[in-house]
Amino acid sequence: ASTNRMWPYSYDECDADVFDPSFQRISACEDNPGYGLNPNQGRGAPEIDVLEGGGLAISSSLQIAPGMPEDYRLFPINTSTGDFSYCLYSYNCLTPGANYIDVPTTYYQQERGHKSWYQGLRYAANNYCDQNAQDKQDYDTVAASVKKGITENTCAVDTCPASGDVNADLSEID
Repeated sequence: ASTNRMWPYSYDECDADVFDPSFQRISACEDNPGYGLNPNQGRGAPEIDVLEGGGLAISSSLQIAPGMPEDYRLFPINTSTGDFSYCLYSYNCLTPGANYIDVPTTYYQQERGHKSWYQGLRYAANNYCDQNAQDKQDYDTVAASVKKGITENTCAVDTCPASGDVNADLSEID
């Protein structure tokens, strides 16, 4: 088996102006995909890395295609400010908007005029790890901070959700 032209696609529209359907093996433009698959339904294999590491960097990621347009991604790191090109892995870049998506909120709004990334992703707790009392968050404090808008260039335990996603759905998971 191969993930060639399957990973990390998750596109389910037939719109060649947005995305060339020939890049996706099972595209929504296919009237007869075969193998018992539904016609005109895109399929793929997006990747969610809950914990991924290499060298000194540890991260988590959501990888999908055709991908996120540039004006929905982090701002590029400006190494002329003294930033190390991998500062984003430790969330300590001096470059505004290079640490977390939509943080600081007003900077993203001023520069782009719209929210970035996905809206309303839901995250759940990992109840199998020991908790650190210093890292315990207060829902009301974090929710108020997100609603007001993050003013710093990075997140803290009292300003952003533990996911680091200020656009996440913060409602209770039933």
